[in-house]
Amino acid sequence: MPRPGTPDFEPRDSCANLPDAERALLQRADAWPQYPSLSDLSHEALQQLTRDQGMDFAVALLYNRLLRQPHNAAFFAKVLESRQRPSEVRSRSVTLAFCPGAYYREIVKNGADGRILRQAAEPYVQQAVLIPTGSSATVSENGAFLCDWLLQRPNDEQIVLASLSKGSSDIKAALAHVNAEEAFRNVRGWINVSGVLAGLPIFNWLLRRPVMCAAYRLLFWLRGMNFQVVPNLRWGAGEPLDFPLRLPRQMRMLTVVGFPLGHHFGHPLLRKNRHRMASWGPNDGLMLLWDSCNAPGVVYPVWGADHFMRPGGDSRPLAASLAGILVEELAGHA
Repeated sequence: MPRPGTPDFEPRDSCANLPDAERALLQRADAWPQYPSLSDLSHEALQQLTRDQGMDFAVALLYNRLLRQPHNAAFFAKVLESRQRPSEVRSRSVTLAFCPGAYYREIVKNGADGRILRQAAEPYVQQAVLIPTGSSATVSENGAFLCDWLLQRPNDEQIVLASLSKGSSDIKAALAHVNAEEAFRNVRGWINVSGVLAGLPIFNWLLRRPVMCAAYRLLFWLRGMNFQVVPNLRWGAGEPLDFPLRLPRQMRMLTVVGFPLGHHFGHPLLRKNRHRMASWGPNDGLMLLWDSCNAPGVVYPVWGADHFMRPGGDSRPLAASLAGILVEELAGHA
């Protein structure tokens, strides 16, 4: 596989041609002498790089270093290949169970119920279902609910979890639950899409501004949304998500995260959030890219996509490729 940043390297999952400016940015990141591998980077180094070279360059460098890791590069190549040769494997024993994001009932149009991924996975699995977690419950409440839900599944059912945004926080909480070992006994994989695993700095920013916070509380109340999700997802030491993520031995994890430049953002609020969070380093408009890059397992970066995987192209082909590859690999290790 060509190294990221070379003229033959195509970072968009849609395989469309990159604009010259973006290609030049990736080439510059590839040639950057500092931090030659992901292990050489740190959150503090990325913050300094953002201050010195700008957010776009920090995003490109992190993207490049992420794909210098052999296991990430190999999976990236496999996804590109699968676009040309879709998997034909269908597992009659695998259930894809989606853990939705916050407010998936109140704001249907944001896709937090995972309908795109669930529909894309249907050709490869026995069934694709939605886990009915609390739309605005805390991570600990949903973590306990998820454990109970898994404990009620048939003993011979093999499960692949999928999650978006806060849904990943709920799974992390479930993995730390006292019943986690028994609950996750048949969970063999986890597709973590833009998953919030360490909290959202943008909520720290908001909660430090009383007037703006009061306005958002009113807006949430008018829309029937519980504001408690915001303080529950604060980022940093001592906050609700400040505990280690531990996976069962049989459970593979695939993290999918967007790497947007400034002009890629599809939603004006995410574009504003990007600047509000600039002091924390590269972000997707809601969370820090650094937090996703350090998730266990494989990390698949989507160039040009924001937190909600927009506007990085049609996300349905990517979702189908990821579901097909994961089911094929699980079937091969059955």
